[in-house]
Amino acid sequence: MNRTLTTQDECTNIIVKFKDQALQSTPLVLKEENTLTQGHVGFFSDFSGLEFNRLIFTVSPEDMIQDMKTYNLPEDLGLFRYYSVQISKDQGDPQSIVDRLKQSPLVETAYIEPDAIEDSVTEMEDPTLFAQPNRNPLFKKQGYLHPAPAGIDAQYAWGIPGGDGEGIMLVDMQLHGWLLDHEDLVDQQIGLVAGSGNPIDTKTSHGTATLGEVVGCDNEVGIIGISPKAKAKVTSKYRANGKQSHADAIASAAKEMNPGDVLVLTWGYRDGGRPENTPDIFEAIKFATDKGITVIQSAGNSSVNLDEYTVNGKYVMNRNSPDFKDSGAIIVGGASSDVPHKRRKSSGYGSRVDVYAWGENVTTTYSNNDDPSIKNLYRHNFNGTSSAAPIIAGAVVNLQGIAKAKLGRPFTPEEVRDLLSDPDTGTSSKNPSSDRIGVMPDLKLILNKLGFTQQPQ
Repeated sequence: MNRTLTTQDECTNIIVKFKDQALQSTPLVLKEENTLTQGHVGFFSDFSGLEFNRLIFTVSPEDMIQDMKTYNLPEDLGLFRYYSVQISKDQGDPQSIVDRLKQSPLVETAYIEPDAIEDSVTEMEDPTLFAQPNRNPLFKKQGYLHPAPAGIDAQYAWGIPGGDGEGIMLVDMQLHGWLLDHEDLVDQQIGLVAGSGNPIDTKTSHGTATLGEVVGCDNEVGIIGISPKAKAKVTSKYRANGKQSHADAIASAAKEMNPGDVLVLTWGYRDGGRPENTPDIFEAIKFATDKGITVIQSAGNSSVNLDEYTVNGKYVMNRNSPDFKDSGAIIVGGASSDVPHKRRKSSGYGSRVDVYAWGENVTTTYSNNDDPSIKNLYRHNFNGTSSAAPIIAGAVVNLQGIAKAKLGRPFTPEEVRDLLSDPDTGTSSKNPSSDRIGVMPDLKLILNKLGFTQQPQ
């Protein structure tokens, strides 16, 4: 499938990346509020009436350079060459403006920001060791926690120090919000990543379900998360200064996170593309994975063969193509809850999909979008790759908790991806050659292969 960037109904956001030399050798300058001033007369006369705002503003170049030096990363500040331009209907056709921008000798690339959507198939209401799962009433319905081949065997990890997620932080990035004072989340004291603003709408059910899968409290109500001792924070494109930027949210989260921490993205684009398929977000994700943060992306629910998905005519998601671009993230497909696990018809698939997990019938926390005063709702039908990705995120959190406790260091994102996608330590899907969603990690097999076993009672 080839991405065709379309005009939005209201204002359209254009992303522009200037060439490095454009911002170094020409008099394009920044005001304090990160807005380009008219220092280059020719450029701005061509685009009069447009305001160019830097896309990354919560994190400063100095902050990022400090991280790069601390973690021995290449000093690449390409993210700070991205700017956004908001186009109203009366300012002309956005695609025509993009085409003109691309012709400028100062511009490296320009594109319309795609419309993002959550990766759950439906929004159906359904209110209803080191960890102590059996005291959580809904634990038995959480089959994704159980031993393989049914689930990822989170129970086995709970019997090893760090295997409940202690010492690791999860950051959940959503398009909307969360009910952070749900009865099964409130004790986690989940806060916003620095620079994040509160989402402007009341759609909290998707984010609440995601958090419950990973960090649901180990208490005597409801469910238990895969990683109940992990710390958690949340973020979204809504920024504290009133602006919106996915890339800024990812970059600012990465600045706040440490190697071994986990960032989960359960959204994508209407054509089946993944967040990393826009250049600004790709670079933000790459900064995170280079720093040692594992980034989890859902594979989407558009039934797209990602090997055939193109961006500007390039097969960037096909591992066998010379066009392939690797952000370092793990991409997660969705499968049936029943054994053998068959790829859900809606799930994205292809060589870029590393692993899979339950894409249906997931029991987790729930919130009523219309009444946030209700704090004790649960659902048993969270679905799509939105339900699968948090399961893998939890597996990574527990694996990294054990690595830090036992080895004194976390695994790199590349090591994590290799461990989770190994066919010898995972549960195959029903028809691997046609499903093409990898394996579901079996934490017991992975941990035993690494030499980690449960401690005797």
